[in-house]
Amino acid sequence: MAIPTVAVLRTAGTTPDTGGGYSFYKDAKLRRITRYRYNNVPGDNGARNYYITRMNEDGTPAETWSPTFLPAKTPLDVYRCRHGIGYTVFEAERVGVASTLTAFVPLHTPAEVNRLDLTNNGDAPVTLEVTGSVEWCLWNALDDSSNFQRNFSTGEVEVERTDATTVIYHKTEFKERRNHYAFFGVNAPTVGFDTSRDEFLGRFNGWDTPQVIAEGRAHDSVAHGWAPIAALRFLLRVRHRPRHGIPRFEPGSARLRAPDPGARPRAHHRHRLHPAARRLRLAPVPAADQARQRGHRRRLQRRSAVAGRLRVRLPVRNRRRRHPERAGAVR
Repeated sequence: MAIPTVAVLRTAGTTPDTGGGYSFYKDAKLRRITRYRYNNVPGDNGARNYYITRMNEDGTPAETWSPTFLPAKTPLDVYRCRHGIGYTVFEAERVGVASTLTAFVPLHTPAEVNRLDLTNNGDAPVTLEVTGSVEWCLWNALDDSSNFQRNFSTGEVEVERTDATTVIYHKTEFKERRNHYAFFGVNAPTVGFDTSRDEFLGRFNGWDTPQVIAEGRAHDSVAHGWAPIAALRFLLRVRHRPRHGIPRFEPGSARLRAPDPGARPRAHHRHRLHPAARRLRLAPVPAADQARQRGHRRRLQRRSAVAGRLRVRLPVRNRRRRHPERAGAVR
């Protein structure tokens, strides 16, 4: 059973050990980037969704799993999650393919980098199709979850594709009521994209079984209203043992310094994502630190148990002072 432990990544979002959570820009209510349903069933779903599909020789999908517990919920041979100061690492393995997903927020950057490293531990090369997706929140988290009469007609996106990368911009109300927008990009040549949630998931499907993943092809949908998302797909052939750190997804937000009626949404790094993803070197947590963390948790549990048995009772004189009308009833 997954315990919803949450680590706060500066002011950019929260990341549970299941892989869900949400992202925001400065204000978690008024500038929510990705959608999050607090009372959702199943819980903690629909925020960061990554799918790894092993392809057959004829190009059809063989099986799909996620580098995190959610959204696919496929049984994994190995799964570990560790939170650090400003980063979270998910390590998983299935059918000989090991993955390491590292989520972190670079300093002074309004974006979260999700770096995915893949290693083939098998003897034969494998062809993998990787899909990353996020579900956009229409900025105001409270209004996004209640005012459907208006929200279903305001969603707007823009797709920018080059030979090296693809970026999907969420520009709902941009240059109308807001001077900020969000983006989701990957630094790899893509084979398809989707921006409509209905086209991506299909009818009666959830994030664990999207129609696009089952079909093995993207619909290249462009959303106009309803529920906009960002989904990017690319193919990768991994040989025996080499470690591929090519795919780096980056959801984030940008803001114009002054409203410009002629400005178009552009990420501050159009053709390459944040260079911190290439310099990333995260050492494993030492055994001594793990022992100290376990001891700290045990001390907190003991203190909580002691505090639960304490009962504070005000002295009689204080009760008379606070409630003069009851002074005659106190003996």
